[in-house]
Amino acid sequence: MIIVVPGSGRRLTTFASRWPDLSAHARAELLLLGAVLVWSLNFSVSKYALGRFSPLAFTAPRYALAALIFCGIAFRREGSLRVRQPDVRLVLAAAAVGIWLNQLAFVYALRLAGAATVALLFGTAPILVAVFAHVSRIEHVGARTWLATAVSSLGVAVLVIGSGGSLSGSLGGIILCLVSSATWAAYSCAVVPLSRAYSPYRLSAVLTLAASMPLLASAALQLWGQNWADIGIGGWLAFAYALVPAYVLSNLVWFRTIGLVGAPRAALYINLEPFLGALCAVLLLSEHVGALEAVGGVITAGALVLLPRGAGIGKGQASPDAFEPAVDAIDRAKCSRAPAAG
Repeated sequence: MIIVVPGSGRRLTTFASRWPDLSAHARAELLLLGAVLVWSLNFSVSKYALGRFSPLAFTAPRYALAALIFCGIAFRREGSLRVRQPDVRLVLAAAAVGIWLNQLAFVYALRLAGAATVALLFGTAPILVAVFAHVSRIEHVGARTWLATAVSSLGVAVLVIGSGGSLSGSLGGIILCLVSSATWAAYSCAVVPLSRAYSPYRLSAVLTLAASMPLLASAALQLWGQNWADIGIGGWLAFAYALVPAYVLSNLVWFRTIGLVGAPRAALYINLEPFLGALCAVLLLSEHVGALEAVGGVITAGALVLLPRGAGIGKGQASPDAFEPAVDAIDRAKCSRAPAAG
C-alpha cells in the first residue's frame, strides 16, 4: 500500500502492503489449512463434550441449528431452497446415510473409543471414497488405489488386534468408526449428481435440514433425560466450537477455497487430518497411544500416500463429522466434499 502524505507529495510504503501481494491461491491454501486444523481439533473437542452430553443430545441439536444457519445463508444467496422432484429421493437417501447414520456411528465411536483412535481410523475415508466411486462407476480406479486399500485394511487389522490391550480404543468403537467412514464415503459418491445441479450452499442446507429431523427423533429420549444444568461452561463452549467453527465456518471456507486450490491439492491437506487429530488428542486429552495403535495408525495413514493424485476426498470430512456436501469429492466428476461430518 502506498500512502501519499497531504501537502508534501511524499509517498510512503507500508509493511502492510506486502499482505495484498500474497496471491489469491496462497490465501486460499492458508484458509484451507486453517479449516483442516479446526476439523482436526474437533475430534478432541467432541470427545470432551461427550463427557458432559449424552451422545445424541450433543449431535442432534448441533445439526438442527446448523441446518437453520445454512438455510439462512443459502436463501440469502439464492432466494430459494427448492429441489427438483426427481432429486428428492436421492436427497433423502444421502441425508439418511451420509449424515443421520454417519452421526449415530460417529458419536458412539467417540464415546467408546479414544479421540486419537477415531482420528487415525478416519484415514480410511479417502480410500473408501475411491473404492465406492469405482463400484458405482463414477470413476475407474487403478492398481495403486487397490494397493492402498489393502495396506489400509492391514492398518485397521493391527488396530483391531491391539483393541484388547492398553489401546485407547475398543473393538466396538473401532467398528463404529469404520461404519462412520463407510457411510460418509457412500454419501460422497451419492451426492455427485446433486452437486452438478445445485450449489454447495443449497446442498448443505437441504441435506442438513433433511438429516436433522431423524436425528432429533432419534435423540428424543436423550434430550428429555439430559441434565442441562450440569453441562457447565466448558461443555457449552465445546458445543459452540463443534457447531460454529468446526461445522459452519470451516465448511463455508471450504466452499470458497476449493475452486481456487483444486480437489487434488486439497486432498493433500485433508490427509493431514488423521495425524493432527490424533496429536491433538494426545496433547489435550492426555490419551495414551499404545505401540500397536501407533503402528496401525502409521500403516493406515501411509496408505494415503499410495493414492493417485486427485483420488479420494476432495474435502473432504476429511472429517465425516465436519460434513459438507462433497462438491469436488471426486475430482473427475467435479464433485466435492464434506464433514462430514466431526
